[in-house]
This record gives sequence, C-alpha cells and structure tokens, in this order.
Amino acid sequence: NFKKFVEAKQSTKEYDLLVIYKPQINSLRASLGEINLSESTSRNIEKLEKEILSEILGEFETSKDVLQKSLKTAIVSRYLPDSMILKMQLDDDPQVNLALSVIKDQSLYQKLLTNPTQDKSAD
Repeated sequence: NFKKFVEAKQSTKEYDLLVIYKPQINSLRASLGEINLSESTSRNIEKLEKEILSEILGEFETSKDVLQKSLKTAIVSRYLPDSMILKMQLDDDPQVNLALSVIKDQSLYQKLLTNPTQDKSAD
C-alpha cells in the first residue's frame, strides 16, 4: 500500500512530508525560544508536527482515487503518446462524461439551451 510505503520513507527520514511547514514551525520555535520556551510548549509543538503529519497521511486515504489517477497518468505518460493520454483523461473526466450524457438526452439539452425569459413570457 502506497501510504505505508510513504510512512516508512518518512520514518527513516528519506522523505520529509513536513518540509513545507518547517520554516513556520522553526520560526514559531525561535519566537517562543526568545521568551524561554517551556517544556510543555515544546511538547505541544512536537504534537502539532505529528498532527500535521497525520493530516497529510490521511489525505492518502481521502484522495485515494485522485492520487491513483494521477499516478496512472504519470506512469503511462512515459510510454504512450500525448494523444492517447489525453483520450484516457477525457474518458475518466466526470465533467466530460456529464456533458456527453446531456448531449445524448436531446430534451434535456434543448431545455438547457432554452432562454429562461422566453418561458416566463409564455405564462
């Protein structure tokens, strides 16, 4: 599982998922250090880092479908021409699929194209 792979890389410090937050966290530590950072405050900052990491790792579950599609596209883009990749992306695109279903339903299509002010004047 990809999440476990990333967690393992994070624990061995090969990856640092907090890298974009480090400047702010270090700045917070420095500011609090100037006013004699207490042990409990230091623990709270460490707790904050763990919570941020947990949120990031949680995104692997909540965004699983999007990540899988992105990885699939990244992998096949190395082997397929751009036109085939674009076709794959369009085939999986929910907005494109909805637009196609509207076009296929002529009554819905005409209803959407109808000027709403024309309907009100007919009443």
